[in-house]
Amino acid sequence: MKNAIQKLFKIGMLPLVALVLMLVLVIFYFFYSSPYKSLMDNNIVVLHYADNISRAHKKIIDQFNTTYAGLIRVETIDLPFYKFSTNDRKELLARSLRSKNERIDIFGVDLIWVDRFSKWAEDLSKRIPEKQLKLFWEPALHSCYDEDSVLVAVPHSTDVTLLIGNGRMIDRYFSDEEKEMLERGVYWDEFISMGKKVLKKDKDKPFFVLPYEEFEGMVCNYFGVMLNLNNDVFKDEVKLPKKESEQAFNIYHDLIYKYKLSPKSLLKLPSQECSVYFLKSEGVFFRGWPAHYRDIQRIYGDEYLDDYKIYPLPRFRGTEPVSVFGGWNLMLSKYSQHKDEALIFLKYLISKKAQEMLYEESFILPARKDIYYDSAFVKAHNRIKKFERIFEYGIHRPYSTDYTRISDIISFFLHKSLINEITFEEAREMANTMIDEQKILIK
Repeated sequence: MKNAIQKLFKIGMLPLVALVLMLVLVIFYFFYSSPYKSLMDNNIVVLHYADNISRAHKKIIDQFNTTYAGLIRVETIDLPFYKFSTNDRKELLARSLRSKNERIDIFGVDLIWVDRFSKWAEDLSKRIPEKQLKLFWEPALHSCYDEDSVLVAVPHSTDVTLLIGNGRMIDRYFSDEEKEMLERGVYWDEFISMGKKVLKKDKDKPFFVLPYEEFEGMVCNYFGVMLNLNNDVFKDEVKLPKKESEQAFNIYHDLIYKYKLSPKSLLKLPSQECSVYFLKSEGVFFRGWPAHYRDIQRIYGDEYLDDYKIYPLPRFRGTEPVSVFGGWNLMLSKYSQHKDEALIFLKYLISKKAQEMLYEESFILPARKDIYYDSAFVKAHNRIKKFERIFEYGIHRPYSTDYTRISDIISFFLHKSLINEITFEEAREMANTMIDEQKILIK
């Protein structure tokens, strides 16, 4: 009797199962087939995010899109470093925002651009809680306010200039005493002596690779040397004072022409290709950023990462090492038609999980300081503490609403003097005149 009842029950269930399956097929057709799929998609808010979209960015965005499936979808406007210099990215973004383009919702800016882009950015003062702001490194957060102290950005990543040393070449050429010099921050005269020692053994070996191309990266290096000479050199104005600017120029000029420690080919090499040149030519030292470890990983693999050492940059005697802070901030466009949804995505990008992924996937330094003190994360990624050590030498480039205009002028005339088209004094005078007269460099 029991078996008969169970058999009848199963037979009775068949029409119900068939009905459920039919409903599922109908729902699938109406909502996932044309033309009804487009009606459903119209309810999804599509955000556009403009930035250098690294492997880490892609992974974070994919996870966000999965989490918010059916509600918000992020599409990217990729401005990769290997195609666009920082100057190129700056101009492309500015041109788009100047036209009040509504298609960009969130965009990434070099921290030094914040003042220039603030007029196109949403005020975030009431949108980001104070508690959340306290999670960031102070130097990174400091860069997010405009000249009126209004919060117009949030830190996404931080960065700092450093000296990357090829451990295999260092072991080949230098003594333990010279290695200690590098650890405490080598003086320029010691560094030049070490370079001469290398060239005696291998005259074609690139000793010091750094960007000389006419762009912001070269100005960043140049300002770093000036700031090492005098931390207050830009306290009153962003110009080229005779003493510090000339001394800094002589270092960079002499590295190429007098000591032949930096190859002349760097004068024409695009900045984004410098690290690849350093790695493939087995150079000894490279002035770079932490993210250049991506190139090491890509070219040689994880097993070679430890071969490349992290040191403070060379300095003048009587000074402490100086490294220039970099990094990228996030801004919410004031022209966005989806500010609430964009804010959800912005907060996702600065969450602890997303910030950890930046470093794990792409060696991009997190802007959140709690990650550097997470014992489990540090144990798995101990190199991050070596990068953090360089933070103590960090100093900002001068903040000015006019910075990008001034940087363009200085990089143009500085490069002309480095390739010996004009003297440095001519370059200095012409640059300062253009800066004073509020002129814009048109190339």
